[in-house]
Amino acid sequence: MNTTTHSWRGMIYGFIGMACFSLTAPFTKLALTGFSPYFITVGRVSLAGLLAALILYLRGEALPQRVYWKRLILVTLGVSIGFPLSLGIALTHSDASHAGIVLAILPLLTSVLGTWFYHESHGKAFWLLALSGCLSVLGYIFWNSGIKLVASDLWLLVAAISAAIAYSAGAGLTRSIGGVNTICWAMVFMLPLSIPAALYLLWVTLPFTAVPASAIAAFIYLALISQLLGFVPWYAGLSLGGIARVSQVQLLQTFLTLFASAIFLNESVEWHSWLVATLVVAQVYLARRLS
Repeated sequence: MNTTTHSWRGMIYGFIGMACFSLTAPFTKLALTGFSPYFITVGRVSLAGLLAALILYLRGEALPQRVYWKRLILVTLGVSIGFPLSLGIALTHSDASHAGIVLAILPLLTSVLGTWFYHESHGKAFWLLALSGCLSVLGYIFWNSGIKLVASDLWLLVAAISAAIAYSAGAGLTRSIGGVNTICWAMVFMLPLSIPAALYLLWVTLPFTAVPASAIAAFIYLALISQLLGFVPWYAGLSLGGIARVSQVQLLQTFLTLFASAIFLNESVEWHSWLVATLVVAQVYLARRLS
């Protein structure tokens, strides 16, 4: 298979993974109507980890060699603790649509880390367009907030950094042990900590009479799709198409998140948000053409 085919397959897989992740912020906001951000974090990791263990068992997979453990731990910490916990705390004080816009910095962070870890090479035009896409969104944030960053924005920045580290480390592992094994073992590694914590917080939460059905459904989505299954096409895309290039697809996630926030949460998304969306989509397209 030639390089062009690999590149386009990578972009397609990356888009599927990004679409799965685009509901994470609004569904976390929904889950917060019934659960604490701490239970959502350890609960989603526990449920995902149990499913991951079953997948690994059915596939007959052996424990990865120790040489891969450091990167697996980076993936585990990023996607199991850093991102979901920071996002949950931030969304207790912020709208999901706002979170989606702040997290637009993620593709740039992933590109920088991917280049640093794996020495990927890209032209100046690519980097300028990637940077301008993020700056367009950040300019929108500062314009709306009166040129200041609040605590929730700082938590969202921590979430973005955590996810970027996990994406970059996981993309490299995908080339060695496969995307399914990468995310599954990352979840399984966390089970000794996540299950006891989840059981304790579950006991504190009982009874569930006051928990809306929508919160439970959102939590299940977060555990099965956002925490596990969405990573399979995402890591495959980063591996096939290149971390810096495919990660730019995630700029589109911002605007899918805005759309989902309006539908599921009835959040008001102003016209200028969609204007920024159009601008950034154009920049992603140009970056893809010039890379």
